[in-house]
Amino acid sequence: MTDSFSSRAPSQTQALVLKVALPSPLRRLFDYLPSNATPACGWQPGLRVRVPFGRRDVVGVVVEIADHSALARSQLRAVSETLDDAPLPEDWLWLCRFAARYYQHSLGDTLHHAMPARLRQGHPMAGRTQTLWLSQVKMQRKISAEHPNKQSCMHFCANILTGYPAVPLAPMALPATSY
Repeated sequence: MTDSFSSRAPSQTQALVLKVALPSPLRRLFDYLPSNATPACGWQPGLRVRVPFGRRDVVGVVVEIADHSALARSQLRAVSETLDDAPLPEDWLWLCRFAARYYQHSLGDTLHHAMPARLRQGHPMAGRTQTLWLSQVKMQRKISAEHPNKQSCMHFCANILTGYPAVPLAPMALPATSY
């Protein structure tokens, strides 16, 4: 990956200027000052931040870190909040930058549309999880308790991959249903 995001880190935090990509049709990065609260991983490209943009707060992605801006420091606004403890993956950022150049689209819009909706809205990166599996023992107990006829089916399915012993299969008594 030859086209990497620059992450020059000046020695003083006061001299930092964050170049942030925002969902806007303008094909440019916007300069912001870092907030007083430094993220756990430090300021680096790939961090999602909430910044004031016009009359609203917008979620953007830090793309570069510079030591100066074309604007005077008094004209720059500070980042409202850092949304993540760790940056977005570097290869994902590279892919979005490539897509923005290839399709001649703004980097901010490309990053915005490449993120899942909840990340675009500023929700934390750690998603909700739900257990969708049970151990084989718990599953067999649950099936045998709820559906006694399915137990022999589960036994057959569990042994099909490892090799089922040469035993004739008995027909299962299934309720007659019409489809």
